[in-house]
Amino acid sequence: SALRVSYRDAILERAPRTRFVLLQGDREMLLGRLRSRTGHFMPASLLDSQLDALEPLGPQEPGLTVDAADTPEAVIAEVRAFLTRSPDAGDAADAASAAGATGAASAAGAADTP
Repeated sequence: SALRVSYRDAILERAPRTRFVLLQGDREMLLGRLRSRTGHFMPASLLDSQLDALEPLGPQEPGLTVDAADTPEAVIAEVRAFLTRSPDAGDAADAASAAGATGAASAAGAADTP
């Protein structure tokens, strides 16, 4: 999980070129998306605790906050642009690490499209 700054710091200690992406959305949108999923590991009942635990990315953290209400295509384009222009954007392994952190940093992936 990368919901808290201390967790992201721990990730950065082991993988300093990691970049984080926070898909930010309001509770109602996230809840609607969670409820529309079938067979997903995270029940909608956990959303509030995830949002309570979430510490937004700080200005000193290597990350990007994206509006989860945007289209998936717009989100992907913004994330790709960010990863491309980030210093030491890293190789495919770092990009995969950032993608893994994305779900955790976005209320356990609640902002993903259904």
